[in-house]
Amino acid sequence: MRAALTPPLSQPYIEVPEGKPLGFAEFEPPWLLEVAEPSEVVRRMADKVAAMIVTSTYSDLDCALAERELRMECLRLLPEKMSLYDLVYTSRFRRLREQFRP
Repeated sequence: MRAALTPPLSQPYIEVPEGKPLGFAEFEPPWLLEVAEPSEVVRRMADKVAAMIVTSTYSDLDCALAERELRMECLRLLPEKMSLYDLVYTSRFRRLREQFRP
């Protein structure tokens, strides 16, 4: 059963200072990571890494660091699924890099 993904009343939005780019860890509000299923957290983070690779806003280093952070989070949340992570996401990110990062 899925947990409700609504923000607590005390923390509805994340304030971003003018001109400050969002870092990878700042994409999701903190309350979401507390209520979502582990697989949902990994999926959302993987989608964010894919978006980072596709857009030209982020450097190759930023993308590699985000991918490493995702791998570590998957290892922490779903250690028994690391072989599946390698099968799905490693090849996905490699293909996106080859396609969108010359």
